[in-house]
Amino acid sequence: MADLINFEARAPSAQTAVDVFRDRWACDLRPLLGVDGTGPNLLFTQDPRPKLAAAALGRNDYCGMHVLEIGPLEAAHTYVLEQMGAESVTCVEASAEAWLKCLVVKELLALNRSRFLHGNIVAYLHENCRHFDLVYCSGVLYHMADPVELIEAIANTADACFVWTHVYNSERHPVAFTAERVRRLGIEVDYWSHQYGSKADNYWGGIDATAAWLTSEDLLSAFASAGLSDINLIEDQPDHPNGPAILFTARKP
Repeated sequence: MADLINFEARAPSAQTAVDVFRDRWACDLRPLLGVDGTGPNLLFTQDPRPKLAAAALGRNDYCGMHVLEIGPLEAAHTYVLEQMGAESVTCVEASAEAWLKCLVVKELLALNRSRFLHGNIVAYLHENCRHFDLVYCSGVLYHMADPVELIEAIANTADACFVWTHVYNSERHPVAFTAERVRRLGIEVDYWSHQYGSKADNYWGGIDATAAWLTSEDLLSAFASAGLSDINLIEDQPDHPNGPAILFTARKP
């Protein structure tokens, strides 16, 4: 993490808060706060995924729902979940910098129904006894060294899950990935693993040195075998610029 600003001479404002991580943000906060020095991605204002997830669950909102969000990054989807009526949002973020950014956003946007916890999501789920109505898992599974372990843990704590993730496709990933056949949840899946590069500045990946991607077929089979077998495929994105991706909901029948 780059050196933080230790002291601030200006009067307190949204700008002084976001400037703690100036030019290190992924998301654009200008539309909501009128600040500069944040990122290019319009996840706070123009990302359709929270609304698509609700619609796939047969809802127009998240009213009354207790949501567990995995890897909130900068709390963009957290903000939208609150705006759409979530009763509570519990967020678990492993990256120290991302967690601190979430706390900045929580204060600036008054996310009063959200909590941000710093740590490993798998360890949290193994120790947590709380039940959630929904796990919101966007941009996480393809960073896991053992994605099926996380899928199984999700199924043990929630009735439903929304997922957006990259998936393995041999036509798009012919060289850099190596396969390992893994038997879990009574099925066999292929872990297509690759090494991360540098974890230097602006790294937003996982905590492990490797990540294992699943094919879309193996991914959906793993959710079904874990007990979240009512699957609604929202969109297949084979031409996503960062690699093939898929978004879906999975519920207990």
